[in-house]
Amino acid sequence: MRKQLLVTVLLLAAAIAAWAALRARNQKEWTTSSLEALAELRQGLDAQRKYYWPEALSHFERALELDPEFTMAKLMLTRGDTISKERREKLRAELARTDRERLTAREAFLVELGLARSKEVPPAAIAKIVDDYLQEHPRDPYALEVQSDLYWNEGRWTDAEKSYQKLLAIDPNWVEAQNKMGYLSMAQGRFTEAEDRFRTYRFIAPDQANPHDSLGELLVLVGRFDEAENELEAALRIRPDFCSSYVNLIDAARLAGHPERVEGYLQRLEKSGCNEEWVASARCGKRSWELYLARDWEGLARLADDPCVQLRRIPRIHTHLAAVLRGDFALARRIEDLEAKDRANRGGDRNPALPHLAAVREVGEGNLTAALAKFESVDGLLTYRLLGDGVFKMYNRMQWARALELAGDHATADRLLREVESVNRAMASRYAGLPAPEPRGAAVAAKQR
Repeated sequence: MRKQLLVTVLLLAAAIAAWAALRARNQKEWTTSSLEALAELRQGLDAQRKYYWPEALSHFERALELDPEFTMAKLMLTRGDTISKERREKLRAELARTDRERLTAREAFLVELGLARSKEVPPAAIAKIVDDYLQEHPRDPYALEVQSDLYWNEGRWTDAEKSYQKLLAIDPNWVEAQNKMGYLSMAQGRFTEAEDRFRTYRFIAPDQANPHDSLGELLVLVGRFDEAENELEAALRIRPDFCSSYVNLIDAARLAGHPERVEGYLQRLEKSGCNEEWVASARCGKRSWELYLARDWEGLARLADDPCVQLRRIPRIHTHLAAVLRGDFALARRIEDLEAKDRANRGGDRNPALPHLAAVREVGEGNLTAALAKFESVDGLLTYRLLGDGVFKMYNRMQWARALELAGDHATADRLLREVESVNRAMASRYAGLPAPEPRGAAVAAKQR
C-alpha cells in the first residue's frame, strides 16, 4: 500500500512538473536559447522605458552578440538611430525571413508591425495589424501602447486617454503611459491637469530623469522658467546624458530673455556624449537666435544657404521672416520650396510650417485675405502637445494677430493675444517687439482694407 501510494505521488509530481514546464514554454515572453541574452534584452527594454536610449541600444547589441538569432534584439536595434542605414536594412531583411512559427504571438505581431512601418504603409494598415492582434490578445500592454500612440498621433484624444488608462489598469508599472497622459492633457491646453499627471509620474518614478524633464518642458511652455530650470537640472543630476533636458534648458533661457545662459548649456550638451546631430542643431539654433535678437535681417537671410537651414537643423521661420522683411520674396519662396521638398520626403505629413511661411510672405506681398486664411489653418493644425509645437502655436497666433490688425479686425487680434497671454505671459509681453512684415506699399495695404 505504501509503495503504491509512493508511486502515485511520484507520478502526480511528474505530471505537475510536466504541466508546469509546458505552461512555462507556452508563456515564455521572448524567444532565445541564451539566458544571458534574455537578461540583456530585459535590461534594454527597462532602459528604453526610462528613455535612456544609448543604454538601451547597448543592451540590445549585447543581446544579439550572445544570441545572433535573437529576433527581438534585431527588431529593437532597427528602431535605434545609431546604426547605419545598411545595417538596419540587413537586420530588417533577416527579420522578414524569420520563421514566425517559432516565435510567441507577441513577437510575431511586433515583427509584422515593425516591418510594416519600415515600408511606410498607410496608417490604416498599421491600425488593422494592431486591431487584429488585440482581438486575440486584448490585454497585451505592448499592443495597447501601440494602439494608444496611434490614437494620439491622429489627435483622437478621448480614445487615446481611454486606451492609456486601460493600459495602466492592466500594468500599473507601465509608467510611460502616465507620461503620455500628461502630454495628452498638455496637447489640449489642460495645463493644470497635465502638471498633476507629470507630478504623479515623478512620484511613481522618482529615480528616473524623464518625469523631471516632462514636467520641466510643461513649465517652460507656460512661462514658469525658474521652476522649469529646477526640474530640468534635477533630470540631469540623475542622468547627465539626458539630452532633451539640455535642449529644454536652452529653450527656457531664450524664452525667459536670458540668451547669455545658452552658451553654458551648449557646452554641457557637447560634453554629455549626446548625439552629434543634437549638438549641431543646438549650435545652429544659437546662431539663428542671436541674429534674430540683433535684428540682423541680412545675416539671417544669408543663412538660407547654410547647412543649418538646408539640413533643417533649425526651423526656417526666422530666415524666411528675414527674407520677407527685406522684401526678398524670391528668397522667401525658395525657402518655402525647400520646406515643401522636405515635407514630401517625409511622406507629406501635416507639418504646419509650410502654410505658416506662405502666410508670412502673403502679408509682405499685401495679400492679407489669403494670409489670414493660412494663419487660421495653421492654428487648427497646432496643439500644445510638445514645447516646440506650443511655442510655434503662440508665435503663429501673434503673427496672425498682426495681420488681423493690418486688416482692421482689432477685436479678433485682441482675443488671440489674450489667449497667448493666458498660456505664457512672457511671450505675450514680447508682442510689441515682435518683428512682422508690413504690406509693401500703402496702396496695397489700403486695397486690402
